[in-house]
Amino acid sequence: MEFYVGGYYLIEGASIENWMNKDLLPSQIFTPSSCICNLHPEDICLSWVTDRNETITAYTKKLSITKEQFEELQENIDSSFNTNKYGWIQMFLEVDEARKYYKKWLTNIPDIKLVAIATSKEHREIFLTEEKSEGENLGACGNWLMLEKGVSIDINQGLLGYDVLGFDVCAFHSFICNSLENDFAEKLGIKFNKSGLISSFSEATIAADYAQNPDVGAETALWQPWAIIELSKNHSGK
Repeated sequence: MEFYVGGYYLIEGASIENWMNKDLLPSQIFTPSSCICNLHPEDICLSWVTDRNETITAYTKKLSITKEQFEELQENIDSSFNTNKYGWIQMFLEVDEARKYYKKWLTNIPDIKLVAIATSKEHREIFLTEEKSEGENLGACGNWLMLEKGVSIDINQGLLGYDVLGFDVCAFHSFICNSLENDFAEKLGIKFNKSGLISSFSEATIAADYAQNPDVGAETALWQPWAIIELSKNHSGK
């Protein structure tokens, strides 16, 4: 089965919280959902994002950089966005651009993974059709633009497992946001691997169909199965 990249993410691992099922999920979670994990860079790194002074202060402190260095960071992200190397929201369209950002700004922050998310040809077509208005007309929805490029990836190297993600206004919810790990385990018989992800694409597809059912009560979103592939953060890595 061929898989197509939906984006590259720099994800800071998040500790499991009390409302999550500790019997099913690991102590640290990596998901491209900003509901759970910190994704880098913050959206306020784009100059046209408003109401961001307090967030800028917090992010510069987190990165241990000066105001002047943040201005340099902002110029870099603006340039990457304008050349379709970085997309809205908090994702990269080129892996080396993500590596460059990590090397320049994030090496002092522990527990960062660089991952690609990818889905099948069938689900790529569904996404491009369902989210066309956000991608084609606005021209700024990074995941739509990435999938439109049709970049295939070998998921056999670095595969962490399969996430069930719900796409909503250019960003993702994870099944964990809705505590669906409980339903997946109890009603669908799904077992999670050491990364807190689903081991097979077929099971992830069944789980995504379940989440899409409005009677389940999950976030109103396009729920689909996504492969999560860890990549090297170094430019020399493949």
